[in-house]
Amino acid sequence: MFAGLIIVVVLALVGTGIWALQLERRIVTMQLATHKMMFPNQVRSGRKTYIRNLYRENTIAKWVRRLGLIGSIVGGLALAYAIGNQFYNEFGQLPIIGNFYVFPTDYLTERDYALWVLAVATMIAGVAWSWLAKWLHDALLAANKTTGVQSATDLYWTPDEIIHQRLWLKIALQGLLVVGSVLLLIAAMTGMLPNPGEAWF
Repeated sequence: MFAGLIIVVVLALVGTGIWALQLERRIVTMQLATHKMMFPNQVRSGRKTYIRNLYRENTIAKWVRRLGLIGSIVGGLALAYAIGNQFYNEFGQLPIIGNFYVFPTDYLTERDYALWVLAVATMIAGVAWSWLAKWLHDALLAANKTTGVQSATDLYWTPDEIIHQRLWLKIALQGLLVVGSVLLLIAAMTGMLPNPGEAWF
């Protein structure tokens, strides 16, 4: 049951990533049609710098972004640690990584602790990134109204439709990450997840 749900979450994450790439491609294509002397990477870099400056100009947004980054980094490290403990037999045979397995460890307990940290960190990061997504959504809409520009003649302009879609995309992404981390934790706590070193099939 949990394995099926986790697979569904992973597939949904892949779909969300494809959706994000499609939106990014639409924006770049519109900008290149107007700014014919620019390359795609220049368009992306210029727009990223603009968004980054918006964050820096707002104290709350800047600190929420840092909280999101910290939560994401901690969550990523916790996931890597959980995977390392789950598959200690396989990783322990590798030339360099195997050096980390020289000390005896309760791999089951360590894995479960890591999954707890992953779930909490993902929730904190999810709230932070979702709040930031709504803040950026409102800021970009306000910028469109303030400048009065409604075309790709402005490198930093984003159509309202894409601004709305990006908001829901980011919220959906964070929701899926939280659901996935919680499902992994529940599977581990209920014994649905194989113990470290055990066969999966």
